[in-house]
Amino acid sequence: MNLVFLGGSITWGACADTYEDTWAYKIEEYLRNRFYEPVKSTNLGISGTGTRLGVFRMSQQVLPCKPDFLVFEFSVNDSGLAAENPDAVIRDSEYIFRTLIKANPGVRILVLSSAMRNLKACVDLHKKVADHYGAGHIDLQSYFHSLVESGAYTWDDLLADHVHPTTKGHAVYAAYVIQWLEDHPEFFGKDLTLAEPLLPSKYYCPTIVDPHGFDWSEGWADEPYEDIKRDPSANVDSAWTTRTLGAEGRVTFRGSTFSVYHYVGQEGGLLEVTVDDRPPIFQETYYNCSGDFVHFCMVNDLEYGEHTVRLRNVERNPGEGAGRISIAGFLMN
Repeated sequence: MNLVFLGGSITWGACADTYEDTWAYKIEEYLRNRFYEPVKSTNLGISGTGTRLGVFRMSQQVLPCKPDFLVFEFSVNDSGLAAENPDAVIRDSEYIFRTLIKANPGVRILVLSSAMRNLKACVDLHKKVADHYGAGHIDLQSYFHSLVESGAYTWDDLLADHVHPTTKGHAVYAAYVIQWLEDHPEFFGKDLTLAEPLLPSKYYCPTIVDPHGFDWSEGWADEPYEDIKRDPSANVDSAWTTRTLGAEGRVTFRGSTFSVYHYVGQEGGLLEVTVDDRPPIFQETYYNCSGDFVHFCMVNDLEYGEHTVRLRNVERNPGEGAGRISIAGFLMN
């Protein structure tokens, strides 16, 4: 069995004491013991990312794992997009589901709606997609709230902050998922349905494109990056980087979507992104964390055709100088 975990930092195992304490590892061990067969487990969790990046990771990172069983966990990181554009969450989730089913009609998909203290996790939209295709869905959001309301646990018992499970929280996650699998044996025997999509897809061929093959000014260079993903296929090992004020690049592509897969961290600077003749977007890459790669700037309303994007490292404030801009790739469709 090829078991794949696709999600954010909760999938990665943030705030667990060790990886063996994470809910993902415990589910892997459960499946290995239940079926008495080899389980090849791949954890593709990337902190701070939702289904939008998941779409662009499918061809290069997910499908090569040949998933037989995929656990989908994006409800916390999709909650912001869900508030702004719920249709986008449905489209992104559907693209992931449909791509998996087309690649392996026997795949099993289990959607976990992880918990937040403030009840904003994207439960209903993910459940809608799961139900439409016949996938499993587990609402940990409601379950955690019921545990706290009953007095069985406090929020501090279960969550290290607003969203990340403590080691105890990981154990509660795993126990609830395992009990659900025990209570729903039909999950393993029922094929998913490649139903008509809930919404028309906007994706043609989403992929992550290497940044090196475009036009760049002086001041850019490859810089190694020590990544900590659970699986090497999700790692960013080096990034196209500048700390030079005014360093710029010009990217031309044919498609309808563009985004920068970039570093965020305490060294992060301000990136100016100008698509065709549109007003520039100023993308902040400073974040009070040790560093990771995400995509915040997404332009997905372009007419399909040739487009030009200009990138420039600019000052946040006059006289402040430039921060670090590191680009791992471009999301293009």
